[in-house]
Amino acid sequence: MPRINIAPVKTYKSSSKASLAHLFTTDNVDTSFKQLKDNNNFKVTYKNGMFITISNHKTTYETIRGAYKKQYQSLLHSLGYKVSREDIMVKHKLPTRATIFKLIGKGIPIVVAGIHDYETEDRDYGWYQHQHLVVYNIHRHLPDPSDTLAFQTALNRIQSNQYRYLGGTKYKGDGIKIKPVGIFEHHQDQYNTDLYGYLVRSLCDPEEKSIINYIRNNRHRPDRDYNLSYIYSSTLSSKNGNFN
Repeated sequence: MPRINIAPVKTYKSSSKASLAHLFTTDNVDTSFKQLKDNNNFKVTYKNGMFITISNHKTTYETIRGAYKKQYQSLLHSLGYKVSREDIMVKHKLPTRATIFKLIGKGIPIVVAGIHDYETEDRDYGWYQHQHLVVYNIHRHLPDPSDTLAFQTALNRIQSNQYRYLGGTKYKGDGIKIKPVGIFEHHQDQYNTDLYGYLVRSLCDPEEKSIINYIRNNRHRPDRDYNLSYIYSSTLSSKNGNFN
């Protein structure tokens, strides 16, 4: 069964930037990613998910969680959709298969969010946290990757609309990183048509090397467990009406 633990009381962490270096284990891997992005014959897609790391500045987990609904609104706004906060769900337990199947069918993005402590303690305050998000079903709302300009513009809009949740401007230049799931280090993170089954497998096997297990494990302070959060909307609409 998925591990569901109660988040600790008051655990704060440093303002150092979150690192993804261990996910892309060698310089060659990271270089290859950059080379592929520059290769006109290679088209990055997000059909297996979008991995977003936000290097929050002097931010606590309470503040991060308190902004989840607004963050989700900003994400949908980036895609041209509007949703009321009253329609946004934030759950700390994996939704049922039926719920996920319904959300996938409706084309509604599903966010799995994890919170990590920074590696070092802030000398003035204590332990601060940062966040990682994996967004599923988002590829249906992005332009065709073959339209490079439109595709990159959409990604830039998503990134820009998340800057307000950094908690400061210190790392605004590179405080938000977006990477596709399903290639390189996490090439095995391909759920095909069964997102629920993929999530359950990761939750039931903490040793499995997956992006979900990465964001659920607070590796710098493993005694502190913040739980995963699942964020989604019950509806999705745009200026042209409901998404079909």
